Amino acid sequence: MCFYFSNSKRALELANRYGRKADMLEMAGETPEAQYKINAFTHPSCPMVTSKENIESAKWGLIPAWTKTAAEAHKIRKMCLNAKTETVFNLPSFREPLITKRCLIPATGCAIFDKGVL
Repeated sequence: MCFYFSNSKRALELANRYGRKADMLEMAGETPEAQYKINAFTHPSCPMVTSKENIESAKWGLIPAWTKTAAEAHKIRKMCLNAKTETVFNLPSFREPLITKRCLIPATGCAIFDKGVL
């Protein structure tokens, strides 16, 4: 994932695009609005498309199943934002989720900014 990304589509537009329902998000009051310049390191709440019939919302980040405490999970989550294709199947943090827990995080734009220049 890029360090910054945007999603200019609303939950209902995403639901229509991917043939899903937005009911769960609307009932929970979590209907994501358009978001611009989202920093992945802030672990934003993102719409997520899975094999389920509803668009869901989840905090960005990977928490490996082997973490035992919340503090350990928080520390590991910061290190699991990006994976290298060369090693993704060698690392236990990424291997299992990559095979069994895939999802789509819709984004309409992304950028990597050098030296803090936007």
